Amino acid sequence: MLNIPSARLTIPKAINGELVRHKLIDAILNSPAKAVYIHGGAGYGKTTLLSQVARNVEKAVWLSLDGENDIFTFVDTFCAAVKQTFPEFDFSASEYLPFCEKNNFISILAGALISTIENILVNFIVVMNDLHTIVEEKVKKLILYLIKHPPKNVKFCFGSRETLPQDLLPFKIKGNLIELTQNELAFTREEITNILGFCDSSIYDYTEGWPLAICFFKVLLENSKPISNISSYSKETLYTYLFNECIANLSPDMVDFLKKSACFDELEAQMLDEVLNKKDTKLMLESLVSRNIFTVKTSEGFYRYHALFRSSLLDMADKNETSILMQKATRYYFDHKQYSRAAKYAIDSKDYKLLHKIILTCYRDYIKAGNFSELGIWFKALDDASVVADPLILVAKGAYLSFIGNFVQANACLEAAIPLMNENDKLLYFEAMIHKARVLRNFVSFEQSNKLLDELIEKLDNSADELAYSVVIEKLYNLCWNSQIDEAYTLARHMIEKCANAGNIKVKRWFERYLCTICFFKGNMKKSVYYYEKLLDLNEDEQNFLGVHSTAIYVAKAYQMMGDRSRSLS
Repeated sequence: MLNIPSARLTIPKAINGELVRHKLIDAILNSPAKAVYIHGGAGYGKTTLLSQVARNVEKAVWLSLDGENDIFTFVDTFCAAVKQTFPEFDFSASEYLPFCEKNNFISILAGALISTIENILVNFIVVMNDLHTIVEEKVKKLILYLIKHPPKNVKFCFGSRETLPQDLLPFKIKGNLIELTQNELAFTREEITNILGFCDSSIYDYTEGWPLAICFFKVLLENSKPISNISSYSKETLYTYLFNECIANLSPDMVDFLKKSACFDELEAQMLDEVLNKKDTKLMLESLVSRNIFTVKTSEGFYRYHALFRSSLLDMADKNETSILMQKATRYYFDHKQYSRAAKYAIDSKDYKLLHKIILTCYRDYIKAGNFSELGIWFKALDDASVVADPLILVAKGAYLSFIGNFVQANACLEAAIPLMNENDKLLYFEAMIHKARVLRNFVSFEQSNKLLDELIEKLDNSADELAYSVVIEKLYNLCWNSQIDEAYTLARHMIEKCANAGNIKVKRWFERYLCTICFFKGNMKKSVYYYEKLLDLNEDEQNFLGVHSTAIYVAKAYQMMGDRSRSLS
């Protein structure tokens, strides 16, 4: 359910005339160290070097980080990157939600992740670029754990704008990590001569080998621009000069397009056509790519501007117009049911009314798919903006908080919502009360929770649909945890029969899946595994939804108790 641009998971392709850094590549690949930390300022070729390293090995995983400041978002994104190279790889971070409040949560999660990675039968490199975008301490601790206890089949390569963190110094001292700094990334005199085609010591002395500046010089030379006076300017002036020279040679229509489109970190031609009221944005983007005007084609139909180029364009853009364009993009992606992108631009443009609508449209599907981290970001944005919550959003937030185990705040949301609800909105009422029952289970008693659930069961119009499952599964969960295993088994069998008679095979299979948990509590490990394996053909969204009630954890324990350690890890 995570919407990750493919460019973030794909090794960048080499560009024409790219200088291959053979010595640096050899230093990285031939080092026995299990981790490599490459850092330098913008334009020092970190991404280029990392992509060259990745292209020089048989198997490589590529991940461009983008401020994944939620532990579950980070792990899900990392796993998506691994899966891009190894489609058979399977790891679900949401299964570890019950442990997120434990002091050793990071070691539990990291240990499980490492064990799963080690099931891959080949050696490979994992590249994590833009590490400096990560600020969340839990994510940093997880990465540190991966460096401290690396999978036996993996070498990690990190790219960052920040110098080596203090936490990593011990690994460098022990030889478990090598560091490449801005000094190593800078072009040598020989490399500059190869790039420009001539030797000019003043260019080297002035740029100090800054790769981006050298490449800018090359662009100017290819466009017959004199550079004799450039070395008298400061670096800031060089930055301005080069971009001005580039933009000054473009048509007014192209310059206008650049300034308006710069507010989007990912450029989709179809979206830009609609938002900018144009018909030729794809041709314009292709023109920019073909002329090497700091535009990169990331995948079919998608583009991006070089970060520094984009920053320069944003400085020239009309801020009010930028906000309006992002709101239009939000509506475009909402209409096309691309809710992750829609929410991102809604937050960026502070369009909280539309963010509210996005959440209410898709939060149930996101919960079913186990995509809690993204929902958390959206709710936090509403909270930070002090948006007045209505009963719909209060119930949505209460459901989200209940599923991630934050029952105190979930209860507060539900208590605020219930008096405001319309009695005719039965689905909303049931949703609120189901999560109220979860709160009662955790803060009062199983008996009080079951009492509320029994009242809901009596009010069901259809006792064999998905709504019925949402109610009854909570009671089954209560019965198992309250050691009423026989009652749980009888109720589950009763619901399976009801669903079969009603012809609702989908919900019938959901209840059958929970038999693997009930059988585990009954002590019948063989049956627990049987019901799990019987329903392995459930789709991924269903698996994630049913996994909220921890079925996979009990099956793993059942495999372990039967002596099948390999399956317990998988």
